[in-house]
Amino acid sequence: MKASDYRARVEKELGAEAGEVREAGRLRAAAITGEPLTLDQRRDLVRDSIGQRGDLPTAIPALLAILADSTQPEQLRTAALDSLKAAAFVVTAFAPHRAEFLATLHKVLSEAGAELRGRALETLAIEKDKDAQALLVRGLQDPAKALVPPAAALQYLGYDDHGGYENVVRDVVAKSDDDEVRYEGLRLLASDPKSSSLFERLFADKNEKSEIRRLGAAALQMLAPDKFEKAARKILADDKDYDEIRATALGALTHVREFARARADPKLVAKVDELRAKTRGFLRDAAARFVQRSG
Repeated sequence: MKASDYRARVEKELGAEAGEVREAGRLRAAAITGEPLTLDQRRDLVRDSIGQRGDLPTAIPALLAILADSTQPEQLRTAALDSLKAAAFVVTAFAPHRAEFLATLHKVLSEAGAELRGRALETLAIEKDKDAQALLVRGLQDPAKALVPPAAALQYLGYDDHGGYENVVRDVVAKSDDDEVRYEGLRLLASDPKSSSLFERLFADKNEKSEIRRLGAAALQMLAPDKFEKAARKILADDKDYDEIRATALGALTHVREFARARADPKLVAKVDELRAKTRGFLRDAAARFVQRSG
């Protein structure tokens, strides 16, 4: 190919690319004004607006304008938030807009509908935003002021491993009769050493839901292995306890290094071998693995 032909082709491609960027900007402008596109078309444009990295300097301000505009349909603002979160992964392009993005999210909390407000609050919680965390705690302590349901608030607080909200969460777990709320709260407490007694009680309580007991077992195993072993031995000795919980106890005693002493205990091995002989299904299989490991 001649040099002149190659130069002409490159100039043509660059011109086409520039035209695509201009067209993308025009379409985003249409997405903001709403003319002449339908809401679904506008939403699709917003979702697709960050496909080309080179166009991010144009796309990000347009998306921020949509997110900040309370007169825009909530579906469109939500799509803008999703696109902005994706754009945030392109750190160099997003950095100049980060402060405005966070400020816009705080604005959304005060005037948006429930879905968008919840998405904005979660995004701020992922950023470990202290004001957002304070709003979540306030909602847990006073449900009348809650911006999101309590299970969601607990999940969002869990994005910060060092938030220091254990006392609040323990209080929520103690007072709630909602299984989802309790489960999310207990997940948040699973790394809290001060909650080991709580998990010990939950693991041993035959009146508790199975998933709560299994969560209690997993947390107690990490927080206080000695307490776990003691509770597990009692559960294995109780033929009236549930097979799935006894199998959970056996699984940990079989595979976790800290419980080598239990695997070397002749009385416990004999008890588990008895279980292997008289039970069926997953409990028998768990007992067989324990006995084999102990041999």
